Amino acid sequence: MKIKKYLISILGLNAKDLQKKPKIYDALYLLHSSQKRLLKKFIEENLDSSKKITILDVGCGNRPYEDLFTPYAKRYIGNDFNGRPGVDIISSAENIDLPNESCDVVLLLQTLEHVNDPLKVLIETQRLLTKGGRVFITIPACFCYHPGIDKYIPGKDAMNPIYPDYWRWTQAGIRKLINENFSYEKIDIQSIGGFFQCFGLQFAFLLVESLKNVNKYLCYLVMFTIVPLINLASICLDKIFGRWNKLWSPYTVFLGYAVVLKK
Repeated sequence: MKIKKYLISILGLNAKDLQKKPKIYDALYLLHSSQKRLLKKFIEENLDSSKKITILDVGCGNRPYEDLFTPYAKRYIGNDFNGRPGVDIISSAENIDLPNESCDVVLLLQTLEHVNDPLKVLIETQRLLTKGGRVFITIPACFCYHPGIDKYIPGKDAMNPIYPDYWRWTQAGIRKLINENFSYEKIDIQSIGGFFQCFGLQFAFLLVESLKNVNKYLCYLVMFTIVPLINLASICLDKIFGRWNKLWSPYTVFLGYAVVLKK
């Protein structure tokens, strides 16, 4: 058991490590790498290290991106529905115990698909945001059903998930939700992944998860040989057929979207 934990540690196979430092052999690399790249772009374009700010991470999990905000943060607040390490405020995302206009940046990273009422969460986000503050959202579009479960077993139902998975969006759907309910000064939507990355990720993820229940060594072999090839091929094919990946072109398919809102 100690050897297994050591290998997991040095190979960076912990969930937090794979989000913080995406690895090409990660079955979710195409999502993790795109999300981190867009998050770094958001920071570069919107934050100034000379001005310390308050950042709220809604649905923070294990706070994988906190280090990116360290040069800018006066306070980094983690919110989630459970009391795991790193959660400062235990509550639903619809009702967070903080004063009005108390947060300069609000992060909703792969969170909105899991909440009971996305509109109420966005209303709560606007309440908490300072004037001129920013919201950074990532949401899924073409992505597998992923309720919170301890272990995925192919063909088995997750009868009592730790948390649900409710919602998916299109680029038009998220813009409609925001435009009809809010008056943000700026709305910017960017795609995550493209046609080939959508199917590459699903294939790599289900392949790895299925093999975990067959033979862990075979699973590791596939992770370090086949999964990197799937990831690289998916990225290359999306670049070659870039015309299929224009945000507002009909028949496009994306892993998800990154949305920036300015109050």
